[in-house]
Amino acid sequence: MSLIIELSPETLTRDQLPTLSAATARRIIKVLERYLPQHNLEFRPPNDVYVEGKKICGILIESPTPQYAVIGVGLNVNNRLCDIPADYLADISERPITSMFELLNEETDIFRLMEELLSELR
Repeated sequence: MSLIIELSPETLTRDQLPTLSAATARRIIKVLERYLPQHNLEFRPPNDVYVEGKKICGILIESPTPQYAVIGVGLNVNNRLCDIPADYLADISERPITSMFELLNEETDIFRLMEELLSELR
């Protein structure tokens, strides 16, 4: 998902953008801890969230104009590793990944999760 944030002295300035990735990760981890309470979640600078040593989320912050920033969040929710093509899986074998489905063995309501993430990120 992508969020557009208006930059202003009252909310967030361009000078604060370097801290936004870590702040976003902390909020994502807070939500994920509700779903994955038995798992160790951690932020790995500059922009990734890991569970038990496997990447579950990446964050990208861009500012296409002086007035706005975009927070891109790529969270593996209902992805199944068995559905990843073998040649791609070989390419990423040195960087282990996971998803909420792989950890919970069930699908997560993506709309409910998105509501929780949006609420927390506000």
